[in-house]
Amino acid sequence: MSELLKISVIIPTYNRSITLLQAVHSVLQQTYPVSEILICDDGSTDDSKEKIRQLNNPLVKWIECGRNGAPAIPRNIGIARATGEWVAFLDSDDSWFPTKLHEQVKCILATSCLAVSTNATRLVATNKMKDYLVYTKNSISLVDLLWRNSVIISSLIVNRSLLEKTELFPSERKFNAIEDYALNLKIAALVSISFVNKPLVLYFDMPSFSIRSSGSLTFYDQRKLATDHLLVWIEKNRIFFPNLNRLLIFFLNSPFVKIKYFLVKLFRDAI
Repeated sequence: MSELLKISVIIPTYNRSITLLQAVHSVLQQTYPVSEILICDDGSTDDSKEKIRQLNNPLVKWIECGRNGAPAIPRNIGIARATGEWVAFLDSDDSWFPTKLHEQVKCILATSCLAVSTNATRLVATNKMKDYLVYTKNSISLVDLLWRNSVIISSLIVNRSLLEKTELFPSERKFNAIEDYALNLKIAALVSISFVNKPLVLYFDMPSFSIRSSGSLTFYDQRKLATDHLLVWIEKNRIFFPNLNRLLIFFLNSPFVKIKYFLVKLFRDAI
């Protein structure tokens, strides 16, 4: 692998000093080197900053982002400060396996793609671990994402030029916990997201602990918010968007589909 890509890693955090250190170490232990690790702090009051300072590593940079209560703003600040041609995201309660970036760079150099995600090992509240996605294709399209948000933000690496076209993560409060889904849809409206079907991320999926928890929102509600944002962005930037995709969004956001989600939730609550 002769061509060295310049990669900036963005880690938003809030009061997670223990898992933050695990996340940072997982980046430093990558078999493919990174250019910088930007810790974008959302107003932590624990000892996170001191622990990062004690690493005494010039690659690791602490960025004060104020207190916002959501990961979108720290991530966007990190993107603005990043110097790399490529931007990789990692939540501070997740971590990477050592060959994660190496596998993605191989994919980038082989296919000239502009965005790559991977599978993950999912750690749930029972401490059970299993592959997160059952997915056989080598890319994820917009249609795929409309059925399910199958891109874990901690697995995603994106070319900076493409990322800037998306206008980044929506930071309004209503997008808390689905700002990554909204971004993924915009990326997929521009290009297919290449997919490396290997579990290269340890994905910590415990809603009660995570700022990614979406509370009482069903996936129908999440998709409605994210696709409304997508369509506004498309119109504003005059992005080509096939009518078949518009029809699919209209169907998936229809009252018929909403009733289906309501009945499924009702059944689950009853058992």
